[in-house]
Amino acid sequence: MGKLKLAIVLPIAQILIASILLLWADRAPYPPLSFPAGWFFCRLLNAPVVVLMFLFGGNWNYLPEIPFVGRGIFLISVGLFWYLVGRLLDRRGAKPAKEPRVVTVVATQSVVLVAGVLLLLIAWRDVSYPETSFRRAFLDVVRIVGATPVLGLIGTFLTLAWSFGLIFFSGRSLVRIIRRGVAGSG
Repeated sequence: MGKLKLAIVLPIAQILIASILLLWADRAPYPPLSFPAGWFFCRLLNAPVVVLMFLFGGNWNYLPEIPFVGRGIFLISVGLFWYLVGRLLDRRGAKPAKEPRVVTVVATQSVVLVAGVLLLLIAWRDVSYPETSFRRAFLDVVRIVGATPVLGLIGTFLTLAWSFGLIFFSGRSLVRIIRRGVAGSG
């Protein structure tokens, strides 16, 4: 039996989970100036993709306004993001056939670094101003699911975890490229 291909399994699973959470968000009642609990969980699982939605007119609390297209862009981005994560996990320990171009690596890792910094700023806002998004989502989840006050902290913690992970891994890759460039020029 072959090895499980995470590059196939992760995107499929995450698209299904995101679709279910978005459907739950559509059907759940929520007060004005707030957002549904389904979106709260969906964005925590796919925080880097939600940051990407800023380019298409979305924000941390909502997808882009274009009906169906905003959801389509979001779900396609979720699949692509988790495909890349799965591909990285599948290639762990394997030697690459050829070295990636420095420009490609620097551009990709810079985008990942910016996403990590944006998530750090969002988490900082949620910690600094608790009446913002996580508190509202927390109150909705408590009302709907009967959750405990820990849920708001979990949301902030997961956003920080995404942020630190993206900053760490992109920073590590950028430092490796710089070291390789310095060693090659010396």
